[in-house]
Amino acid sequence: MNNILLIGASIEEKWNTLLTRNGYNCIGPINIEEIPNYIYSPLIDIVLIYDEHLSITVESICISINKISPAFIMVISSNINYSLVNILKSGADVCLFEPIYEDELIARINSLLRHKNKLTNDIFTYNNLELNIKKRKVHYREKIIPLSQIEIKILEMLIKNDNKVLSTDFLIDNIWEDHKISAQTLRSYIRNIRDKIRDSGFPVDKYLITVWGMGYIWKFD
Repeated sequence: MNNILLIGASIEEKWNTLLTRNGYNCIGPINIEEIPNYIYSPLIDIVLIYDEHLSITVESICISINKISPAFIMVISSNINYSLVNILKSGADVCLFEPIYEDELIARINSLLRHKNKLTNDIFTYNNLELNIKKRKVHYREKIIPLSQIEIKILEMLIKNDNKVLSTDFLIDNIWEDHKISAQTLRSYIRNIRDKIRDSGFPVDKYLITVWGMGYIWKFD
């Protein structure tokens, strides 16, 4: 079952019943102050924000969430004066303005989730660097890069969520489910990944970036 985190005090009466009826597990609604308590969870698939009566702007919320979570973000706005471009630039994947048809909302959510599930079977390529998810191998210009399976898991997590900062806690919780490692150990893995990919000739330092005090990002424009 997919998990949807609801943000906004007015969202429950409008959308919670509909989402639950369509098979989604709704968490919340929560207030702005509660976001850090939930957003680090790797179980959150979509964050659904309803902008009515929020104490800060939707753009600020989207930017904050994007820095620490790879979850899809959907915004429902009651304010037609909001700039769609600004909301999407701040990190929202979908923005809908009221009035909204129930079928449209469910269709948009299903579309996001299909996109997420599709990623598991893809081959990711960045300037001749290839990550093959099924074969669990990494190549650069047909040369195999000898990454360990743990290192491949880390790289996979970063690449699947490119251009989003993944926090140290998020990576540890998602990759080491049974036994947790320290942030220092994760840094060692990241360093090994960089060294091995760099040795192949790929300019990894342009892509795999440490965001100090936050985590790591695979940056690709």
